[in-house]
Parts: sequence; structure tokens; C-alpha cells
Amino acid sequence: NIIANLLPSHAQTISVPNLHFGGYHPFYARNPNWAKTKCDEHEHGLFPYGNRLIQDNIKYFTKLSSIAMNHLLKVSKYYPDEFLQNHFKKSLRFIKYKESECNVKISDLIVDNFNSQWLFYTPDHPSRFVMQHVCDQIFARLRLPKSELPENLDWFANHQLPIQPCVSKFFNLKFITPETQYRYDALSGFFNYDEYWTKYLMTAYPEMVAL
Repeated sequence: NIIANLLPSHAQTISVPNLHFGGYHPFYARNPNWAKTKCDEHEHGLFPYGNRLIQDNIKYFTKLSSIAMNHLLKVSKYYPDEFLQNHFKKSLRFIKYKESECNVKISDLIVDNFNSQWLFYTPDHPSRFVMQHVCDQIFARLRLPKSELPENLDWFANHQLPIQPCVSKFFNLKFITPETQYRYDALSGFFNYDEYWTKYLMTAYPEMVAL
């Protein structure tokens, strides 16, 4: 409102909610060791996102042996069905609350497309599909013709946080398979679920790597 009050009286304002949705990532937590890899190129470190299940279980190990690695990867993959459903509902309530006083809405889009379209690559990074929906609403309020975003314009696809197998199975996600490769430009590559979190462990806990 402070900024809006500085605008000319004839200016039209359009409010957009914080595009944050955690429904695909119930394990999401901030990497407690993100600063270890902070640099000019990676302001938030190589792995700003952590994994709550890994962080809760790594305290039981002193070294990242192959046994420890296998255990941490295994426990990171599963949440009870009831928890997943409740987490989805909580995430949806959050975005509905955030958009309640905004012109732009995305909650209905999430409900209609959660299973069929990859809507958020991380809790904070919406896909092109979501951004097209946001832009459509902005253009409509400005009485401008609809404009399709270029196919290659997917701002946040450079960091795809892996989706837990239990989430994919419970919600029957059409766009995720056991072979899915997740793009992560910070490491210049594509990685499956286990590869991604193995690299996370090796980077976030180098002092525990078993030689």
C-alpha cells in the first residue's frame, strides 16, 4: 500500500500473491549447511533446499558410509498417506489465504492440474504453466489480448527439486516416473532422485564423507 499510494490517482494496480506452494515437497526444509558453498555465482549455496527426513536422521551417523547413504536415501522417500493428504490441504489453504485479497488467483489452477501438470519445481519456483495463468489474468485486467509465453521461457526450470516417490504414487502424478531426471543447472546436469540427494549429502556434509 505504501508504494501504491505513491502512484498517480489514475494508475491501475494489480496484486499478485506470493507464488509459494509446497504440495509436491512435504520434506522441504532449508539446507542448514547452505553457507558452506556460498559464492558470488551461488548466493544461497549449491543446495539452498534441504530434506527434513535426511536432516532428522543424519544425527544417528558419524560418517557417510555406503550403509548410511542407503539408509538416508531410503528414509527420505516415504511419508504416510494421511500426512501427504493433510500437507496438500495445508499448502492449498496457505495459497488461498495469500491470494484472498489479490487480483490474481492460482488455487483453482492447482486443484484442477496438480496431478497432470508440473506446477512448481520447488516450493518457491512456479512452472511456465503457472506463469502463463498469472500473465493471462494480468493481461485480462489490463484489457490486453492474451499472449502465449514462448515455449522456451520457463524461468525457474533450472532447479527442479526431486519429488518423493511416495508423493508421486499417492497423488498419481502423471509427469513423474521412477526414471525422471531432475534438471539442476548449479551442477550442470540432470539427476534422478537418488543421484540428486547423494550429491546434496556429499556437498552439505563433506566432513562426514567416509574415505
